[in-house]
Amino acid sequence: MRKAQIRETLLYIWFGICTTAINFIVFYLCHVILGIELIASNSIAWIFAVLFAFVTNRGIVFQSKGNLTRQAVSFFTSRVLSLLMENVLLFLLSRMPIAIMLSKLFVSGAVLLFNYIAAKIFVFKEHKEMIV
Repeated sequence: MRKAQIRETLLYIWFGICTTAINFIVFYLCHVILGIELIASNSIAWIFAVLFAFVTNRGIVFQSKGNLTRQAVSFFTSRVLSLLMENVLLFLLSRMPIAIMLSKLFVSGAVLLFNYIAAKIFVFKEHKEMIV
């Protein structure tokens, strides 16, 4: 593994942890403290986490200089898919005798993997112009 790949991976993990922390804190505040419904709380937390993730992924992790608008649309589209996946899994796990924060932790692992693949392959991949 090249030094640049190791750096990218470590930064992605670090900012993934920070993004997850933001997601968990906002979710906890909304759902546990304020009593907001499960899916609404998760969706509110998602908004805060995704905004943070886009800024750090684009500027620090992948150091992308690509088209901001295209990347933002791709990033938020892929993250909406992960939000849907997260909400469905969280809803299903909430029906089991598992603490909600533990359920959220399990779901976050699957979402983290999906988000990394989407960001690396689809969002921050620099598009080269084809010469015909």
